Amino acid sequence: MLVVLSGAGSDLTVAQGVSAQGTGYAIVLATGGRFINQAGASPFTTAANGYYLVFPADHAQRQLGEMASPGNLFGWTYDDTAVDRLVDQFGYALGSRMVHASRPVITIQVEDKERVYGEANPAFTYTKSGLVDGDDWADALQEGALVTAADSFTGVGEYAITEDPDQLFSSRLGYQVLVVDGTLEITPRPITVRADSLTKRYGEADPVLTYTITAGNLVGSDVLQGQLARDPGEELGVYAIRQGSLAHPNYAITFVPGVLVIRPGTSTGHELLRAALAAVQRVEMVCRVTAAFMDVGVPMAGVCVDNTGEPQVEIRLQ
Repeated sequence: MLVVLSGAGSDLTVAQGVSAQGTGYAIVLATGGRFINQAGASPFTTAANGYYLVFPADHAQRQLGEMASPGNLFGWTYDDTAVDRLVDQFGYALGSRMVHASRPVITIQVEDKERVYGEANPAFTYTKSGLVDGDDWADALQEGALVTAADSFTGVGEYAITEDPDQLFSSRLGYQVLVVDGTLEITPRPITVRADSLTKRYGEADPVLTYTITAGNLVGSDVLQGQLARDPGEELGVYAIRQGSLAHPNYAITFVPGVLVIRPGTSTGHELLRAALAAVQRVEMVCRVTAAFMDVGVPMAGVCVDNTGEPQVEIRLQ
């Protein structure tokens, strides 16, 4: 059975049930306007291997009434070859269908992701919307893949998550598919750096200031940039070793200071005591210095304490 109404204003109304015998597409209805069903939940009856096709122009304008959509096919305009072309492409696997010239949009919204520098990319995910009544996702959407230009060694920043051009999202039912990009944010890798505590003799050049990574790790061949720095001064005493310019754009550094202790070289007991007291004033500690010396070279000892009286650094002057 074939009924065709041409013209954009030509609505097709089914007021009572339509039946046809035979196999294949036994009922074909086409209209340039709206399809309107007024014949209840089952307006079409066919044989066991028979199906029906309804060709309204715009899916959004159809009025199915009590009828459930059997499924849809989009982007098809009815002409004399439409049914043959449909059978050539799909056979009868689609069964009965509403076939529309309009093409609704399935939107693939890529979800934003976040990871730490040096880690592998997470699995990329998305949400989908736009399915028309009567269809299911397994039929309507052939899933593609998502990619980003960033890999484990890509630096901190934001990078687009996009559709893989080699594995596109598509729809065999004729939906348009719109992929909305997401963002991968790569955040700094946390590490803890502790300055190594060092000593030197009075009058000597400073040792190389070194550090140890006590938590976390560097990635690949990365090295931290810049160098540590200590508080200024060359008198006997204790000097804080600070972070200085030590940094790296891909790392969030938690820094633990160390100390550089300047110990006596060769000097008299009086000179040592005077230098030690000057050092204590400079580092803003209270220092109890006890010494018994009868002549030059007798050992001296002192304990530096903080404002609570707790010992912080023991200095032995030899």
